[in-house]
Amino acid sequence: MSTSAILLLSLAAHVLGQATHSKGIPSVGVLFSGNIQDHYCTASVIDSTHGNVILTAGHCISGTGKNLHFAPGYHDGQAPYGIYPVTAAYVHPNWNKNHDIEYDFAFLTLGEGKYDGKFVNVQSVVGGNKLITNGGHKYNVEVVGYNDKEQSPVQCRVDTYEAKAGQLGFNCGPFRGGTSGSPWIANYDSHSRHGSVVGNIGGWHTGGCTSGTSYSSHYGSGTRSVFDRANAGGHGDTVRGGASSGC
Repeated sequence: MSTSAILLLSLAAHVLGQATHSKGIPSVGVLFSGNIQDHYCTASVIDSTHGNVILTAGHCISGTGKNLHFAPGYHDGQAPYGIYPVTAAYVHPNWNKNHDIEYDFAFLTLGEGKYDGKFVNVQSVVGGNKLITNGGHKYNVEVVGYNDKEQSPVQCRVDTYEAKAGQLGFNCGPFRGGTSGSPWIANYDSHSRHGSVVGNIGGWHTGGCTSGTSYSSHYGSGTRSVFDRANAGGHGDTVRGGASSGC
C-alpha cells in the first residue's frame, strides 16, 4: 500500500467535525498590520512572567514583527480588550534556516495596550494559557481561529491524532487562511476560558492543504527553549519569511 493510501486511511479514521462561528475566547485574537479588519493570522496569550507573550505560527512572521499588532478577543470590527504592539519575535534557529516544519511556531512579546483607560500588559486583562511541551499526540482540544475576511472566529472541540512526520493533526473545518497560529487548547475550562496549549495550526503544509484537516508541529524541548527566550525578553530575531505550503 502506498504512503498516500495509508495516510488517507488514517485520516478517514478521524471523523470530520464542523467548526461554528462563536464569540471566541478572550485570550485568542488576531494579528494585523494596518487595518484590523485585514487581519491575517491568529495568535494566543501564553502564561508568562511579565504577562506579555503570545504564540502564533512561524510562517506568520517575516522580519522583526514590529509592524504588527495583536487584538485579543476580536470580533465584528471591535477590540474589546485593547490592541497591543509587537515588540519582538522569537523563532527556532531551524525555522530561520530552512523553514523546518518541526518548528513552525513563533513567540512574540508585546508592549502595553490601553484597556479601561489604563496602559496594561495583555495577560492582566485576558489571562494566559499554559504551554505544554514534550507531551503526546492525542488530546481533546478547543481550537479557535480567524479565517481571512471574516470578522468573527470559528471554534471547534475535536480530538487530535498523530499525523505524518510526527506532527499533530485534527479534522474539523473550515479552518482556512488566517487561522494559521490558532492555538490547540487542551484541558479547556469553559468557566475560566483557559487551558493548556499543545499545538498551533502550522507545521506540515503550513497547517494543511484543505480547510477540514489541520496540523501542528509537535512541541518539544526546542519549543520550550524559544519560549524561554521570549519570556526573558531581550533581543528578538529577524525572521526569514516566504515559507511555502507546498500544496
